[in-house]
Amino acid sequence: MSYGLQLSSLPRTIRDRVEVTRRIGHRYLWLDAFCIVQDDPNLSGHEGQGSLLFSENNLDCALDNNPLDLRIWTFQEHLVSSRVIIFGSRQSRWKCKEYVNLVDGGAYSYDNLKYQLEVAFSPSSYPTESLVEKNWRIQAWLELIEGYSRRQYTQPKDRLPAFYETISRLAPLMGWRTSDCVRGIWRSDTSRQLLWRKEKPLGLGGLELSRCRDYGPSWSWATLPEAVIYDTGAWLRDLGDTVKIISPEKDTENPTCLVIESHIQEAYWEGQYFDPDKPRRTDENTLLVHVAWDIEMTPQSVFLLDLAPAWKSHMSMGLVLVQVEGYEARFERRGRFEVIEDGSAVMNEQLNDDPNNILYSDQKSLFQQVSII
Repeated sequence: MSYGLQLSSLPRTIRDRVEVTRRIGHRYLWLDAFCIVQDDPNLSGHEGQGSLLFSENNLDCALDNNPLDLRIWTFQEHLVSSRVIIFGSRQSRWKCKEYVNLVDGGAYSYDNLKYQLEVAFSPSSYPTESLVEKNWRIQAWLELIEGYSRRQYTQPKDRLPAFYETISRLAPLMGWRTSDCVRGIWRSDTSRQLLWRKEKPLGLGGLELSRCRDYGPSWSWATLPEAVIYDTGAWLRDLGDTVKIISPEKDTENPTCLVIESHIQEAYWEGQYFDPDKPRRTDENTLLVHVAWDIEMTPQSVFLLDLAPAWKSHMSMGLVLVQVEGYEARFERRGRFEVIEDGSAVMNEQLNDDPNNILYSDQKSLFQQVSII
C-alpha cells in the first residue's frame, strides 16, 4: 500500500519544487519536513549520515533568501549537490561545480558561502598540502561555523547532525578522522576552536541553562542557542598551536568532558577586587582582562584558563570558567577573555565597556589538569 499527500495542501514553495522536479524528469525530491522523521528517539542521529542520501540526488532546488534557506538542514545542500537551481524573488540561477548562469544574463555576485565552501573543500593542487594551505581550510571552516550558527532550528539536538556532512568532508582533506571532531571541535586545533564568543550574552535562567546542558558540553559552539563569532583568538594563530589536550572523554554523569593541561587562576569583578578586606599582591602583578560572556553573569567566583597562542605571553587570552560545585578541578565555560594591554588600539574601548565585562586577577597561576563539562 502506498501513501501520499495532496499537492494542493502543501505550501506554495514546496509545490513549486515538486513542479520543477517533475518537469526536468526526476522522480524523487528530498524535503526535510517530510524526509526527516520528527520526534523519534530511535532514529536520532540517522539523518546525520546524509551523504548516503544526498549523493543519489545530484540536483537540488534552493530558494534564495527564503525562510527554508535559513534552516540548519538546508545548509549542506550547496556542499553535497553537484547542481543547484536557485529560485530568487527577482531572478533564477543555475550553479554546478564549474559554472554559474543567471536567467537574465546579469552579473553574478560571488557569495561568501560559495567562497568558504571552495576554500574549505576544494581538492588540493599538490600531492601534499603545506601547513599554510591547511590553515586556510580551517579558517574557512570557522567562517562556515559562524554562518551556520545563525541558522534556525526546531530541535537543539539537531545542530550537529545537520552539520555532519561538512565534518566528514573536511576530515580526509586534513588527514584527520571524522571521529577527531568532538562536539564540533577538532582535536588537532582545539585551542583555537574553543575561542568562539557569543555576539552578546544570552539571558538564560537556571532552568534554561540546565536544559542546554542536555544538548552538549559548555565548551562546544553548538550547545548554546544563537550565533557564535571567531575573531582575534582564531585568526592570529596557526594550525597545531594548541595546549595539551588529554582527551575529550565520556563522563557517566555529564556530557563530553574536555580535559586540558594549562595555567589557571582566579579572577574578580571590580567590587570584589577593591574590597578592603581582600588580601592582594602588588598592582604590578594584576591582570586586567575583557570578557565576552556566553550568558549574563552576576559577580561570583570565576577562573581564567590560558589558551594563548605560542607567540603571545601566557594568560593573554583564554576561557572564563566557573567551578562545578563539589569538584575541585571540574568547571563549566562561561565566556572568553582577552587581556587589556597598555597602549593597545582597543584599550580605551575595552576599559569604557560595561564594568561587568572587566575582570581583575592578582592571583598566581597554577599549571594543572582541569576538566570542562
